[in-house]
Amino acid sequence: MLLDCCIQGKALRRPSAWVTAITLGVASLGAVGAPATAASFLPAAALTTGRYYHTATTLPDGKVLVAGGNRPSGQGFVFLSAAELYDPATDTWTSAGTLAPALAYHAATLLPSGKVLLIGGCEPTEAAPPQVYDPATNAWSYAGTTVPLPRLFPTATLLADGRVLVVGGRYGSGGPSLKSAALFDPAMNTWSPVPDMSRERIAHTATLLPSGKVLVTGGLDAQSAQNARIATAELYDPVTNTWSSAGTLAHARDSHSATLLSDQTVLVAGGTGPIQRSFGTVTGYLSSAEIYAPDSNTWTSTSASDCEEQFEDETPPAPGCLANPRTGHTATLLGDGTVLAAGGINLDRDGSAEIYHAGSRTWSGAGAMSTPRELHTATLLKDGRALIVGGWNMYGVGTLASAEIYVPTPSPPGTLNVLRSGTGNVTSNPSGIACGADCSESYPVNAAVTLLATPLAGSVFSGWSGGCVGTGPCAMTLSTARSVTATFNVPGAGSPYSNQWVQKSYVAYYGRPADSAGLAYWANRMDQEGGSLSSIIAAFGTSNEFNRRYGGLNHVALVTRIYQQTLGRDPEQGGLDYYVGELQAGRRTLQAITLDVLNGATGLDALTVANRLDVANHYTGKIALGCAYGSELIGVASLTPVTFDSATTWTAKLGIESRCGP
Repeated sequence: MLLDCCIQGKALRRPSAWVTAITLGVASLGAVGAPATAASFLPAAALTTGRYYHTATTLPDGKVLVAGGNRPSGQGFVFLSAAELYDPATDTWTSAGTLAPALAYHAATLLPSGKVLLIGGCEPTEAAPPQVYDPATNAWSYAGTTVPLPRLFPTATLLADGRVLVVGGRYGSGGPSLKSAALFDPAMNTWSPVPDMSRERIAHTATLLPSGKVLVTGGLDAQSAQNARIATAELYDPVTNTWSSAGTLAHARDSHSATLLSDQTVLVAGGTGPIQRSFGTVTGYLSSAEIYAPDSNTWTSTSASDCEEQFEDETPPAPGCLANPRTGHTATLLGDGTVLAAGGINLDRDGSAEIYHAGSRTWSGAGAMSTPRELHTATLLKDGRALIVGGWNMYGVGTLASAEIYVPTPSPPGTLNVLRSGTGNVTSNPSGIACGADCSESYPVNAAVTLLATPLAGSVFSGWSGGCVGTGPCAMTLSTARSVTATFNVPGAGSPYSNQWVQKSYVAYYGRPADSAGLAYWANRMDQEGGSLSSIIAAFGTSNEFNRRYGGLNHVALVTRIYQQTLGRDPEQGGLDYYVGELQAGRRTLQAITLDVLNGATGLDALTVANRLDVANHYTGKIALGCAYGSELIGVASLTPVTFDSATTWTAKLGIESRCGP
């Protein structure tokens, strides 16, 4: 079924339930206020402005940012420029500034800096650079340049290195669906190219896997005569910048949900797709669900029965099937490892919700929302509850300003839930937890349990959070239900965001890759200081190595050196004159100019920067594995030949391999 929408008076054809936000999260259980004895939906304060096709993002301080969206106006619909901020501690909404231009059908991404990036959501004639919300100033700003091929309904996935992968969508309200993708670097405000997917997709999902790859599933090809639903899945590898097949789902589907589970598999549920009936094939709402296993690159159904056939026969749903076929719903990973599927369009029109249990691969009822809704958002709060906001009620109400909160059923005392971030396994003594496969166990009340974390090849265990701290065994007494998270990272300290920026600083200031010890120290320092570069800038700009490389150079030579080691070329005359003038007048330091050159790289310059960082990361990785760094000049020599040409990247890596071994 297709419905008409408008963008500021312009008609937009869309599937009736395109999903624009899939919420993933990890939190401990413990709700604010009196503990609940059963799962329930409770009313929350209403938005100032009703909306659907908006986004909702939980910020580091626990508040939730709701931005953009659609609402009716006269005979059509308009995009919204207003953003609102929800405080769960006070159950209140406040203004979060104004978007320019107004957006709907966009994607929102929480960045490592704590800021929120909005991409897409404009007509091509109204396209603007990505917009960034800064919680510190409660204000919006532009970032970089307009997304390649302005698009509606994209997905935007934060990668481990801090970049954002933008995939698919539609080129304007009446334009074609897209198979193109692009990478946005928030630290540098630049775009870099990504090969096309195998086919066009809208109403698809994109899920970051623990391996760092991104799984893209299903969707709809709006260019086909029948708006064909898609059964294929694809994997994007940011290391090689390539796509590969991730198999085929049992059911073609769009407007479904995709959730990364605690065991690091992916649950795909519901949606709209072709269904075989006794009288032929129809398009309808799906009650089936499937599991993707990254280790084997395979799909399996959660049910041994044909969920769609059982629904036609009006028999009770088989284990593993949704009790109510639904599309345009939300799926939220809760703190105990279960998944809340809420709302969407379903045949009962009842606003129902269901809970998926990964251990048994079954669904159970979770009550119903106070108002049936689709095209809403469901966002996990830090206390383990889920905030349901806005949406559209197609049964006479229309646009919704209401909000409600799902309060999970508390786990019984003695329950232990383990969540993992990264690649590694967790086991328990006494036995019961083998996460991997089994991440939840019910022990006797007051049982003493010790958890052990084992990283997989290429990872290190970074520590516990929730029920324990540190990197040693996690010992606890289960007088209550407990949730613990084990975090595994690639070798080297610091978050991916900080590692990336420290490496950039080494390349820009010193013209060489970071040594592994220096990278670890400064990345940790940057994390401890909330992602601030100020300490690195101050230290790098006054170090002995900096003085050796720049001491005695005049202003022209200083600016030229920065351009050469960052971009691999001499400065253009206008840039040279400007920065020399800034240095001479004392308005800018060389450190600030270095960051300007790094952040301002576009086109071929941006490719050069990306290629040099790629080689630098390869070099530093070899050092972490035991290769001797050599002198500063050897490090400089490894980057100097690298340009925007990818062939120079491979040549440089081969040189590193010849010295350090494969």
